[in-house]
Amino acid sequence: MNEVDAPYLFNEAQQALNRAPVLHNETFLRYQDEMSQLEAEVKELVEKRDIYKLLSEQCEGEVKSLRAELDTAQKEHADLVEQELRTAKSVAEITRANAEEMVAQYKSNVEAAQDRLKDIVEYVKWQSRREALEEVYARGFDLSAKIKNARKLEDEAKKFAYPEDEEDSEGSGGSVGREDPDGPDDEAGYGEEHVA
Repeated sequence: MNEVDAPYLFNEAQQALNRAPVLHNETFLRYQDEMSQLEAEVKELVEKRDIYKLLSEQCEGEVKSLRAELDTAQKEHADLVEQELRTAKSVAEITRANAEEMVAQYKSNVEAAQDRLKDIVEYVKWQSRREALEEVYARGFDLSAKIKNARKLEDEAKKFAYPEDEEDSEGSGGSVGREDPDGPDDEAGYGEEHVA
């Protein structure tokens, strides 16, 4: 990876972070809309129930048989309204719970993306430092200890930045494409000849 790829990765991660709140807002507004409609229906049902109660009170002076029929009809209707009201409240609670769950999931995704971005930035920083040290080394200065340390820190940062690559690289025995400027067994001897 070179210095040009780091801004690209950062830009990709930033775009992902920017999309998460938009999706969250759209979902939240949709559920808020549905909840408003359900509340309006509940209000309408409650108003109907109140109207029927008022009508029943006005009809009390009528004939007993009509009153008995009206009481029966009112009881049935009140039960139905109550049942519909319970159903509407249940639907509203389920909708609210689903919205809260989605908000929590989006929040978790954003936090995970932020953590991943920090790890990637840390990895790119150490990789860049190691490459700079190797370039200085290639010009004849002995910085093998610092390069070795930079590689170690880069590898640690890479494990956090790209955890799925860790499984792939375990079988291969190390980082792919990394060159050792000293050769496999010549780390100490090179420094004695090239002292700045």
